[in-house]
Amino acid sequence: MRIQDGYIHAHYRYDAIGVWHYIVGLWDLLVARLLCAKNITFHFPLEIALVSHRHDLKQGLRYMSYIEWVASLLSVEVVWENIAFLCTLDWSLVEQMNWDLIPSNVYLCLDTGHLMLGSKNPEKTIAKILNVFGNRVKHLHIHENDLVHDSHEKPHLYLTPKFVSQITKGRTWIYEPPS
Repeated sequence: MRIQDGYIHAHYRYDAIGVWHYIVGLWDLLVARLLCAKNITFHFPLEIALVSHRHDLKQGLRYMSYIEWVASLLSVEVVWENIAFLCTLDWSLVEQMNWDLIPSNVYLCLDTGHLMLGSKNPEKTIAKILNVFGNRVKHLHIHENDLVHDSHEKPHLYLTPKFVSQITKGRTWIYEPPS
């Protein structure tokens, strides 16, 4: 779990949803409630986000429903963050998130660095997702990278001050530092 500027980033492991995810998710939501977090970000389950893991889509949807249900009981706002699957050897892109099966009833956190991975035109890629999901994107994790590794660099090359100003308008956001 990471806390930054009143926003909480829930624990996450890049593996298939299991009982442990439910227990840790409940814990993270309780901490968010106790700390009066502005919101809590959960990564999308692999089963929703990545085509290579779609064999158990129902499990991913069940987990998301559980988190949303507990969050509503605790009056905690949840946002779901896009993911990318990286090679742990060198943190290069293995698979980018597929946006096709995102449930329509959830709020989103757009991680610019994750979305930039593998992109030929990061600004266009980010603008496209913001255009498609519009007001459902409530929160942004802003950082950039070399388009191959999720290095969490400060905006400088692709995320210009003007572009950052445009995409943050009407949304909460943080600059996400290196882990």
